[in-house]
Amino acid sequence: MDLELLNPRTQALPPEWAVLLKKTGLTPGEPAERTVLLWDDDGHAATGSRDGNLIKYMAVDPLRQGEDLTASLLTNLRQDAFSCGISHLFLYTKPRNRLMFQNLFFYPVAETGDVLNLTISLTFIEFSTGKTSKLADTSEGTGSGGNASAAEKARATYEATVAAKNEAKNATASAVDRAGKKVAMLR
Repeated sequence: MDLELLNPRTQALPPEWAVLLKKTGLTPGEPAERTVLLWDDDGHAATGSRDGNLIKYMAVDPLRQGEDLTASLLTNLRQDAFSCGISHLFLYTKPRNRLMFQNLFFYPVAETGDVLNLTISLTFIEFSTGKTSKLADTSEGTGSGGNASAAEKARATYEATVAAKNEAKNATASAVDRAGKKVAMLR
């Protein structure tokens, strides 16, 4: 499978891109900041785009679904966003896609009958999965030094998140323990 990361604002997207979107019920609109294309000898299999912190135009050829192509698209879009200093991504999808995106670390923010909005924190995911140095090393060939301040900031955010979660967990356990003692005293 071949992968290409394009900037549609400066590079033309192949006509197959729009055909793939239409196959999956999407309507091509304004070009995004970045677009990932996955294809093989049979043609374009999947695409996804990022415009700032919004994921859009996610499409997998119906004949290729079940091949983890969505995960490949999102991995590349997350890496690109992280290297640009973006810490959170959002996407809109149909509610029936909830489980697929939750399995890829996206969490629901809001939902209507037809639309589900999800988000992902890149700093937490990238650091908790140990991919930090790989992501930092992919930025425009500058090595980890080019992304050091962003990486340090993300690391601090991750450590603060873990500390806050541990503190909340301990506070909850303490509150439950105190409540249990009060119930026992009332008996």
